[in-house]
Amino acid sequence: MRFLITASLTFLFVIAPAFSQLSRIGTDVSKAVQEYFGIARRIDNVDFLRVDRKHGVSFIGVRNGVDVDTVAFTPDEIPVLDRYLRDYETMLSNKADVFISDTEMRRILGRVAPRRFFNSKVRPISVRLSDGTMRTGIPLVASDTELLLSDSLIFVPHRHILEKSFSCIPTSLIETMTSGIGDESSHWYRVDGNVLQFRSAIGSTCPERAYMYGSPPEFESCVKTPMDTFGLGAPFSVICPRRMGWSVTGSGGFLQTAKEPVANVVTSINDPDGEPLKFQPITYSFGIDASIPVSASNDIGIRGSINAQPSTIDDASMQNSLGMDQYQIQVIGTWHLLAIDDIGYNKFGMSTTFALGPSFLWYRTRTYNDFANFTSTGTGLAIDASLNIQMMYSISRAVAVGFRGTASYQLGISSSLSDITWPEPDGNQWTATFSISDQSAAYLGAQLVVSYTLP
Repeated sequence: MRFLITASLTFLFVIAPAFSQLSRIGTDVSKAVQEYFGIARRIDNVDFLRVDRKHGVSFIGVRNGVDVDTVAFTPDEIPVLDRYLRDYETMLSNKADVFISDTEMRRILGRVAPRRFFNSKVRPISVRLSDGTMRTGIPLVASDTELLLSDSLIFVPHRHILEKSFSCIPTSLIETMTSGIGDESSHWYRVDGNVLQFRSAIGSTCPERAYMYGSPPEFESCVKTPMDTFGLGAPFSVICPRRMGWSVTGSGGFLQTAKEPVANVVTSINDPDGEPLKFQPITYSFGIDASIPVSASNDIGIRGSINAQPSTIDDASMQNSLGMDQYQIQVIGTWHLLAIDDIGYNKFGMSTTFALGPSFLWYRTRTYNDFANFTSTGTGLAIDASLNIQMMYSISRAVAVGFRGTASYQLGISSSLSDITWPEPDGNQWTATFSISDQSAAYLGAQLVVSYTLP
């Protein structure tokens, strides 16, 4: 019997972690707490999350009483998830990207998204209560019925949340409010326990609170649902999955001609059909992209590039040739198949870019007569469609380097090439007339890429 009791206790001890309460959350997770921790970030537009611990841990999105989606964590991931919840503010306060550098933590990122909702720029206010006492602190969250103030003139989340260094003040007890510090302020706003007057007073004293759309679970004992109708609210910055500012990308490499234009030259001594011009097979390409995220996985932006073929002007050999420089301005849309710091938060990522835009071309033509080279210029207009696949490695949240493969098709619209004329010794004039019967071309290429994302 003693053996059975010991074995049973051992079994319960072994399986306990899989069924134990997760740090800081209960069986239901409110929308504000879901936003705060970034739990189940792929589940959106739900009323709350229901926590199921039958097999590992599952967060089930509930909308209008119906289960709509689920994000699951395996039993061996529960300790990591628990540490994520327990040490959340501490990890956010770390200057290093601990979410990315921690190998175990990186396993669950993609199902949770760390975010910093705390607004450190919110200034303290003072509240005088109906019993004559005064409270001064940072306004943390608010609703029509409660106001949560810090217990001091500063608020440090990774310390004060766990210490519960904040006070819950019912609005029914508030007599007046001020944006100053206690009796030093000369501007007080009357509340007298009235909800409408409280809304007006809080709009004047603290239109922004330290937390708005997301708030820690410890605040729910006072304010169940923080209201975002009092003002713009505290701006939040996404720590992960990636920076959401402007990105500037520089690239450089080469393009290999897969389909060349059809061009020829007719001279005074040619047959009427002329001679074909040789098209340079290699083009050097350099460009700059500027893009802004419009969602977690989509960017839009502008690309400017210069494509230059190796010079044919100084070529000593006798050949007919066509050289061409391109100046491109393109409006691009980027769809991230696997964005850096997005799915799985890997330092290595892949993205795909579709690009469409005009190309303005400058041609350099050349032919020869009596062992002398003659050159001329021309212009053209085309529409370029391009598909880029980028493989990038993130050095930091801001800087990434990588490799880009390119496939593009250039649809020629118009061209104009200048003739070459040369006086002959017999008084006649030698001429060379250039034409491009098919301006369209196709390219395959490779480029090195460096990207910087602004904070």
